[in-house]
Amino acid sequence: MQPEEIISDFILSHPIAPSERKIGVEIECILFNRDGSRLPVNPGRGYSAMDMLGELETLQDQDQPKSWYSLEPGGQVEWASPPEPSLWEIDRHFRRHLKRMATLCERQELVVLDLSLDPIHHPDQVDLIRLPKYEIMDKRFAITGTRGTWMMRNSTSVQVNLDFSTPEEAGEMAFLADALSPLASLLFAHAPFVGGRPAGRSNSRAIVWMRTDPARCGSLLSQGIDRLPDFLPSYVRWSGRVPLLFTQDQTGDFHPSRLSGREWIEELPDDTSRRKAVWWILHQIFTHVRFKNVLEIRGSDRPPFGYEFAPSAWWLGLLWEESVRQELIHRVERWSTEERRLLEQTTLEVDWSQPGPEDRTVREWLDWLSDLALEGLRQRGNRLPKDETPFLRPYLDRVLSQGPPALTVQDRFMRSGMDLPAYILKTYQNREWIS
Repeated sequence: MQPEEIISDFILSHPIAPSERKIGVEIECILFNRDGSRLPVNPGRGYSAMDMLGELETLQDQDQPKSWYSLEPGGQVEWASPPEPSLWEIDRHFRRHLKRMATLCERQELVVLDLSLDPIHHPDQVDLIRLPKYEIMDKRFAITGTRGTWMMRNSTSVQVNLDFSTPEEAGEMAFLADALSPLASLLFAHAPFVGGRPAGRSNSRAIVWMRTDPARCGSLLSQGIDRLPDFLPSYVRWSGRVPLLFTQDQTGDFHPSRLSGREWIEELPDDTSRRKAVWWILHQIFTHVRFKNVLEIRGSDRPPFGYEFAPSAWWLGLLWEESVRQELIHRVERWSTEERRLLEQTTLEVDWSQPGPEDRTVREWLDWLSDLALEGLRQRGNRLPKDETPFLRPYLDRVLSQGPPALTVQDRFMRSGMDLPAYILKTYQNREWIS
């Protein structure tokens, strides 16, 4: 088999009937010590993120099904749900996780943040996890862009994973998610501070990701993947050309590499090792939208406490209902490549008055898309025991009247008259983050 066939077979290895499709959600958070320092990632003299990871995994020993826990390179804690048919089941798992986190944080006097960038610390103040693959990535990102250390040590996000039924459905959902990701980034912008200062209108987390590594980050449009019906085949071909960060040998050790994924596959002796290589190849792609054996949408900031599932609900409403998806395709396919490129540039600044496609402002597109997302959720609700619109509507009611949290949080800080470290600690030490 050719490398592209092996990659395609991996991506399409898990087709799910429409009535059986499931969702997964991944949510990250940054933790501070009580004195405002970052919770260290590596074990040492005090409590560490590695210690917390071990405790969280132990606390869910009896859970069936289990969630997944992992650490981002700077010690950000990531919770990943098991796949479930609706957000209500995922919410049940998440609430159980929050209670356990609250117990550990109270005992260790830790402060949990819901911001999408560390508001205070520069990356050189944050330790890197002592794992070879992340050490390799850290060195490479030092030369591929200007914000790799910020991405690895200081950023958080929310990711939604969606099953698909056919290659055509997979391509359609990915095409729309890539085209609409700039608007999602502005709707869910939540990085109000960076480096100890207000970010102003800079969409700081989006900028961090744009300036990490252009070969593997950003939009699929920027990689020349932009049209149906060839979207998924184009993604497969491109993924085999992306330069690798590392390879893994048969003993499990990682090695820096500048091979393409295709070249690595061609070097390997058997189908088992090639399939394992594909898993790592796809994990080294960090675009806003990417494939493994599900579709992953990962361009949104980590939302405020209580709204963690709003981005997932937004995407569910827009992508999973056939009638809504086809209405969107009919509209978005009319956008020219130049219109889409200009829309991507709007993500640099949290300003909904910026022009978008078809001479409509970002705000006008957000209003239309949000109504459409709610309609998609209502249609989904006809087949579910419980409607999922409560995961999205309260967030939309808040931000469409007040503005995105990236700006409203700054407004509250400016009115406080406090310095930023003191404001962050006062705000989050007493914050109710379990509702």
